[in-house]
Amino acid sequence: MSINKKVISVIIAAAVSLSILSGCNDRQEDIEQIRALPQAYLDALSELDADALSSIVPEFEDLVGSDYTGSRSYSVTKYMYSRIEIVEMDEPVFDDNGDARMDVTFSYLSLKDFIADPPEDLNDLYMTADQAIEALEEYDATEETTIGLRFEYDEDDECWYMASGSANKINKLINSYWFMAITIVDVDPDETAQIYMNYLESIASGDNELVMDINEFRAYDYITDTPCEGPKSIEAVRNFASAYMSYILEHDYTIENSGPYTFYLEGLAPSSEELCELLMTEEYIVEFDAIILRFMYLDMSLDEMMDEETALIYNTLAEGIPDLDSESINFGGGMSPFEGSEPNIYGSPVNTPDQDAYEALCNSQSERIQSTTRYEELAAQQLLDNGEITEEQYEDIIEDVQDHFTILEP
Repeated sequence: MSINKKVISVIIAAAVSLSILSGCNDRQEDIEQIRALPQAYLDALSELDADALSSIVPEFEDLVGSDYTGSRSYSVTKYMYSRIEIVEMDEPVFDDNGDARMDVTFSYLSLKDFIADPPEDLNDLYMTADQAIEALEEYDATEETTIGLRFEYDEDDECWYMASGSANKINKLINSYWFMAITIVDVDPDETAQIYMNYLESIASGDNELVMDINEFRAYDYITDTPCEGPKSIEAVRNFASAYMSYILEHDYTIENSGPYTFYLEGLAPSSEELCELLMTEEYIVEFDAIILRFMYLDMSLDEMMDEETALIYNTLAEGIPDLDSESINFGGGMSPFEGSEPNIYGSPVNTPDQDAYEALCNSQSERIQSTTRYEELAAQQLLDNGEITEEQYEDIIEDVQDHFTILEP
C-alpha cells in the first residue's frame, strides 16, 4: 500500500512538473517580448522617436505630446533620456486579467546637486543646448530606483505593449524642475556684449538694412509733435543716427552687462547746445525759409514741406557733428536670448536738448520773423538763382514779404 502511495506521489509530481514546464514554454515568447520592451522604450525615448514610442506605448502621444522638435531643450531632453540605463530586470509576473508586471531597476542622472547651489554668475542661469549637454557630460552623479512596470496584451495585434502609466514613470526619471532653474537659450549670454557692439557699429556705419527704430534718435523734431515719416526725413534721421553713433564710438566709452541680456553704455556725445546752434546759422535759416516759400508760392504740398524741413534739420546736424565738443551720455540696451532677435536701445541714445536750448531755437525763428524780412529775401533770391522762380515771381514774393510776411507757426 505504501509502495502504491509512493508511486502515485511520483506520478503527481511528474505531472505537476510537466504542467509547469509546459506553461513556461507557452509563456516564453511572451516573456521575451515583455523583457525587450523597457530597453526598446529607452532607445526610442533617447531619440524622441514618436513613431517608435507609439509602437511601444499606444497612448504615448496623449501622454506627452507628439512633437518635441519645436522645443529649444529638444536635444538636451534627448541627451538626458539617453543617460537612463537598465541595471536589473526581474521576471515578468502574469495576473488573472491577462496583464503582466515586472520590476525594473533604472540608473539615471541625479540633477539635484547640479542645480542645488545658485550660480555665482547670472549668465550660468542661461545655457545654449550645446552648453547644457557639455555640462551634463561632465556630470556623473546618478541614482537608482526600481519601478514596477505593467504590460498589456492586445489580442488583435497579438502583441504586448507597455502601459502608459508605466511609461510615464520612466519619463519622470528626468527631473523636469531642472528646466525651471536653467533656461535653454539660442544666444550665449557671454557673447551678447559683442552682438550689441556690432549693432551699434552697424548704426554708425549707416547700414540701411539694419532693423532699428529711428524715432529713438529724433530729439530735434521741434516743428510738430508728430514725427514726419517722409522718405527724405527717414533718410536724414538715419544719417543723423549714423553720425551721432559714430561720434560716440570714436570717443572714450564703456559697455557693461547690467544683466545677462542687458547692457549699459557710458561715453561722450556731441554737445546738444552746439547742435542747437547749428540750427541758428544764417545758412540754415535761409534754407528753412526757402522751403516755406516753395510751399507758399510754388506747388509743394504740406507733407512735402514737412518732409523737406525735417530732412534739413537732421542733415544739418549730421554734417556738423564731427566738429562739435563733447558732453557725457549714457543709455541702456538689451536683446532677447532667442533666435531671430535683434538688439534694442532702451530709451533715447541722443541727449535731449535742455529747455534753454529749445527756447533759444524756437525764439530765434519767432523773433526774426517779427523783426526782419532779410532772411526771407535771401531765401527768395536763392529760389531765383536756382531757377525755381521767375523774376516776376521774385518781385511778388519780395512785395509780400515787405508788406505782410506770413509764415507757418513753428
